[in-house]
Amino acid sequence: MRDLRVALQFRYRETPRPSSTVRCLGVVNPSSTELGILQKCRFSQRSRAVGIKSIFATVGEIKQGIENLSVEALKKELAERDDLLLVDVREIQEYVDLGAIPGARHAPRGMLEFWADPESPYFRDYFTPDARIVVYCAAGGRSALAAKALLDMGYPDVAHLEPGFSGWAKAGEAVQETASASRWMRKPKAE
Repeated sequence: MRDLRVALQFRYRETPRPSSTVRCLGVVNPSSTELGILQKCRFSQRSRAVGIKSIFATVGEIKQGIENLSVEALKKELAERDDLLLVDVREIQEYVDLGAIPGARHAPRGMLEFWADPESPYFRDYFTPDARIVVYCAAGGRSALAAKALLDMGYPDVAHLEPGFSGWAKAGEAVQETASASRWMRKPKAE
């Protein structure tokens, strides 16, 4: 993606400036994809100028301070440990539409801390301080934030699945169908 942004920025700098509404981009008829990428680049430059830190930089820093598991490492832990709590922090739509890693408990990222806090009225009793907790999301970003949050709450043994659910599925590992057991469902499309 970064290479595409660099190529687009270079392309627009080298293009003569037309007198259209998109002259600031330097191209007469940019595609919607090109416009989107350039707008994101411009926002990114503005956000850095006003001190907004990139979430990807934040996640990168967090990953340096937490345990990052590969698919193979998680498979090994699932086979060897009885005390492992596997937590899926994706949104309910992702959980129902795509399935889950077998044996995982679903705790959406927005509710994780509430469900993991013994003092909360939303507490789920499968969160125990003596359990090994491994969290995962779709690609490893939200789960890194979730792992950090659980560590900050005082849970001592927390890791996350670095490649996320997509890495698990891409590796050809088992995926549990979850739609049939869920109370959540998509509305049928109107015809």
